[in-house]
Amino acid sequence: MHGNFRVEGNRLLFNSGIQETIKHYLNPSYHTQQVMDVAEFFIKFLETAQGNSQQVLVKKANDFIAHYRSDKSVAKIVRSLDRRMYSYRLNPGYIHPQNHLEFTKWMRASQPAEIFQRFPDFAEFLNRSKLLSQIKVTRDTLRIIDGQPAMLVEGEWTGWESVKERFHIEKSSLYGTTFVTDPIGMVYTYLDNRLGLQKYHPYQTIGEIPISVIGESEIDSLREIANRFVRPEEARLSQEELDALNRNRPFVLQFVTSYTRLGESNFHQTVLNPRHAYARIVAGADLAEYNVSKGDVFEFGFGWKRGVFLPLKATQGHFCSPDPWEYADCEKRYVTCAPISKEEAAAGFEFALYQQRKHVQLGRKIDFRLTQQNCTVFDKKIGEQAGIAIPTEILLKPLLIRILPECLKRLRETVAKLGTYTPGSLICAIEMIQGIYKKARDALMPFLPLPIQSLWDWLDLFNYRYNLPIILQEWQEKQPSTFIVENPVRLTILPHS
Repeated sequence: MHGNFRVEGNRLLFNSGIQETIKHYLNPSYHTQQVMDVAEFFIKFLETAQGNSQQVLVKKANDFIAHYRSDKSVAKIVRSLDRRMYSYRLNPGYIHPQNHLEFTKWMRASQPAEIFQRFPDFAEFLNRSKLLSQIKVTRDTLRIIDGQPAMLVEGEWTGWESVKERFHIEKSSLYGTTFVTDPIGMVYTYLDNRLGLQKYHPYQTIGEIPISVIGESEIDSLREIANRFVRPEEARLSQEELDALNRNRPFVLQFVTSYTRLGESNFHQTVLNPRHAYARIVAGADLAEYNVSKGDVFEFGFGWKRGVFLPLKATQGHFCSPDPWEYADCEKRYVTCAPISKEEAAAGFEFALYQQRKHVQLGRKIDFRLTQQNCTVFDKKIGEQAGIAIPTEILLKPLLIRILPECLKRLRETVAKLGTYTPGSLICAIEMIQGIYKKARDALMPFLPLPIQSLWDWLDLFNYRYNLPIILQEWQEKQPSTFIVENPVRLTILPHS
């Protein structure tokens, strides 16, 4: 449908004439004003229309929205009308694709649909500022108070008019993300600690404020799960002996990994499928030297500023809390809980905070490497300080055993598809490698790798230790204190959270 809508008195007209089309094209201000007039026309008359006449008007409004849904110059006007039309439609839904996408995201965050429909500016602010993603992982629900949407700000329910006057959205090239700031440039973050939006920099103030707070019954439930964990050195102890030790371990160390499936091959499962690890310390008692109170939850994450894909290449790393993967959609989240003592919790806390202080206060740039200094290694180091050893390493030979036979099979199939133009010797060579590798696989499997004996060994990639999230995740699957949450939305501190 070519042409443009316009309002003439109390009538809505559609002009397909070439002169009107050229006028809209050459005069952006005229075009915007005409579209705005039509949108206001629909809003005005829909409030009084009833029955069949209302649905006729709805049909025309739907046609108008569909006509301009790809026009970026009037997107805000059209999207706003589309949201207002939601409640009038016999089959509620959105026509504008951006509205449909954002409404799906809004409902996944478990927030009231009425706020999204009635207050588009507020919903847009939450989406652009990434506050919606932050609110999504909490237990908070937005409200309508005195006719306007409201959110928790420093423990007080605050209306949209006050929020938009006080806060701004700013992008940071240093951290590669978007922040909410106050008039003097202080960064605010929405956390699950009953205060909502508060003064907190996720890259600079780690450990100063808990990212969440849980109650007494939740602590008891979590400790019950954690007490299923058995340290290797305590495997021969009786249940009574384990219970006696765990009574002096009121804190819970959580190893958290996320998983998203991109493919089913061994290579995908081992390397390509996105996985990420981070750690939490949940306080089952006070820890005065770190201003930690019972029920506080602290999270420690380590990631990259920009992605890197070559295994030995380094990029700049960042410590962050909450970990950005809390806000990202994933298929599964694995959480392994282990009981630790007050002294072990303090040691884990100190290690994480020491790395953070060196990075922020002294300006030390820390490398991130896919295989040697990554999120999994950070988890491992925190675990070591807290008395919990976790596996993360694999040598190149067993790594190749996992992925190479399948890769060779795919290569042979690809070469074979080339038909008569493929030299037979190439296929024979691939088959020969497959045969040799199958024999080597049988021979290599029973042996443990020798420790590195000389400087020359450091140049031997077969002795290079690769730290991969899948190794940690496979260990998690075997632990009785691990719970797995599918398609998680909120913080998975407990299985039902």
